[in-house]
Amino acid sequence: MNTPPSPYDTSNPQQRIAMLQKLESLVAVLEATQRKVDLSLESPFANRERLQKVRSQVCNTLSVCRNARRALVQPMAITDEDIVQVDLDALFTKLGSL
Repeated sequence: MNTPPSPYDTSNPQQRIAMLQKLESLVAVLEATQRKVDLSLESPFANRERLQKVRSQVCNTLSVCRNARRALVQPMAITDEDIVQVDLDALFTKLGSL
C-alpha cells in the first residue's frame, strides 16, 4: 500500500511549528477525553465494554500523536545548502550580544 504524499513540508521550520501546535492541541483534547473516560469507568452504571473500547482507541491515538511529536521535535540534519545560506556576520552579532 502506497502512502499518499504529505501536504506538509516538514523541512520548513514554520510548518513544523504549526504542525506541532496543532498536535499539542490534539494531545490536550485526547488527554482530557482519557480522563473523562476513566472517571466514567468508575461509575456503577458505566457501559464498561464500550468505555474500554473508547479508552483503548484514545490511548492508541495518543501514542501515535506522541510519536509524531517526537519526530517533529527531533533536530533535522543540517545540509550543505543550509550552511551556505547562513549569514555568519548576523549570527556572530547575535551571539556577541548574548
